Amino acid sequence: MCRNAIAISSVLFAFSLGACGDDDVGQNDAAVVMDAASDAQTHPDVQVQPDAQVTTCDLPPRDFWVYDLSVMPPDWLQVSATCRGEGTHGIIYVADDIWETEMDQTDVDGVLAAYDNATPGDPTRGIYELVTTAYGEPTDVDGNDRVILLYSELPSFGSSEFDGYIRAEDVLGGSHSNGAEMFYADGVRNDPAGEYMLGVVAHELTHLIHLNHDLNEASWLEESLAEAAMVLCGYLGDLQTWVAGDFAPNPNQSLTQDNPSFNYGAGFLFGAYLLERYG
Repeated sequence: MCRNAIAISSVLFAFSLGACGDDDVGQNDAAVVMDAASDAQTHPDVQVQPDAQVTTCDLPPRDFWVYDLSVMPPDWLQVSATCRGEGTHGIIYVADDIWETEMDQTDVDGVLAAYDNATPGDPTRGIYELVTTAYGEPTDVDGNDRVILLYSELPSFGSSEFDGYIRAEDVLGGSHSNGAEMFYADGVRNDPAGEYMLGVVAHELTHLIHLNHDLNEASWLEESLAEAAMVLCGYLGDLQTWVAGDFAPNPNQSLTQDNPSFNYGAGFLFGAYLLERYG
């Protein structure tokens, strides 16, 4: 399984592909940074979870702008979602069309417990605290000091499957901005509260933070730092898939290739090195 990327003007995609190869799909005026880890079916389901507590949310339902990823360049769609969990640092919305068919309250509570309270990397700190301590705070354009996690069914494009992404226009503004710090995650293919998808949450939160601190970072370095965030939180899925499965058999692959040629195995190792060497 090979994660690859499509670069579209100011748009940067990374996602799972059935086969490796570069694609150039043209221009798009949206400012977005997306990233998705590779197919979780190859990952062991590491059940190291904090104790989830039932969470509630009194915020009203919302319609969110999302990308229709079944076409390239992607189009815009609106997804109707209801808030299902509200914590100290995160607010979880779930698309109405997958609620209690693909995701339920147990999933929401598990995600929020890991996001706010505890991770395999530190049972006393959640994903948000660990990642923001390492990289800094995200913006706060909506003034609520929290990040929205929107779970829906992310469509596929050919053999490509998407697990999560952020859209820079949500915080930088634009005609299809949701005006909030948020990222988008698939709630259908993999367990939202499982080790694999919680690693995606840590990875995407790092990209969201980068929007507040360094919009012009080289993509290979930003991806390496996002991989380090997964290690920091104790989510090591890419160690098996990308390090053992892709980089180790061919270690001559470059670390410093920007997307779409970035190698996540090399980035995982470099990010883990920086974390171990410098903290």
